[in-house]
Amino acid sequence: MLVAQATTFWTAKTLVTKEIDVIGDDITVIGNSMKSTVFSQFINMYASQGAVINSSIIGAIKYGELVNILRNLKFTATNREFGVGRAGENGVGIGNSEVPVVINVTALRNYNLLNGGLQYLVWHEVAHALRSMQQFNAAMWDEYRSGSGSGLSADVQAKQYPDSDQFKRNEARANTIARELAGGGANWNFTPPYGYEVP
Repeated sequence: MLVAQATTFWTAKTLVTKEIDVIGDDITVIGNSMKSTVFSQFINMYASQGAVINSSIIGAIKYGELVNILRNLKFTATNREFGVGRAGENGVGIGNSEVPVVINVTALRNYNLLNGGLQYLVWHEVAHALRSMQQFNAAMWDEYRSGSGSGLSADVQAKQYPDSDQFKRNEARANTIARELAGGGANWNFTPPYGYEVP
């Protein structure tokens, strides 16, 4: 049932769109490549592990939760810059069930050139959208605000947070979950920004 549902929505889904000032028809090609690669992994994951995937970092991940996240996941390519070590931003949990990801178009193209780069992008953003990861992200933000971000204005906190240890821990955890969801990332020929969390 879950596989049938996933097949239906994923086949019809447009995974990557672009803002009006982004030039290049390659974005559609990259988006289709992301879809085919990730969906193949997704089906194989269900075939090998069933309705629950076990993560060494966060424990059980229900396949149904992954289906829901993938249904709502959407990348938008942009010319915006997000700073050192950041390809974009994930707006999950901001007022609706959508998982909107804005990604710098140059970063998207660069990941397309890496073995497993597109897999990594999708599974990394899926990891951030997991309920347990949203809770971890909130805990990291609170820890930062009461620690090195204490006494700063809200604007300065938001600007400086990507340089904090808490932000880097959050990213490393998402990277680790992404690698697990990608079947261990055996074909990845790169280490993503902030590396991996050690279980």
